[in-house]
Amino acid sequence: DRGPLQADRPGGGMEPLSLSIPELISSVKRFVSEDKHDLLQGMLDRYLSGDLGKAELQQELREVAGKDALREALCTMVPQIHDLQKRREQAITQATRSRRARGPRGPAGLGPYVLQTQGTRPGG
Repeated sequence: DRGPLQADRPGGGMEPLSLSIPELISSVKRFVSEDKHDLLQGMLDRYLSGDLGKAELQQELREVAGKDALREALCTMVPQIHDLQKRREQAITQATRSRRARGPRGPAGLGPYVLQTQGTRPGG
């Protein structure tokens, strides 16, 4: 959960998509004046070192770059966003197929149900 983008979650709701923060910062630099590049690089360095959280990064990006530059930067990343959505959908499909292939599960996911005939004991 590193990006401000949200995608429809199967079954309703929203699921976050992870964008590469270094790529986002690089894209933002293309839409701001050069005097802001060092500030953006400093934000990225602090974020990558753990000194700046995601919420703080988003707030500082809005303050330094402005909403218009952020919007433009995200628009240039649309192909990457589509690729993330496609990979997420493929992973969901694969997980669903895998669950179906395993068959029915017992209580609390403890494995398949074991049926015993009344009056018999295992191993006896």
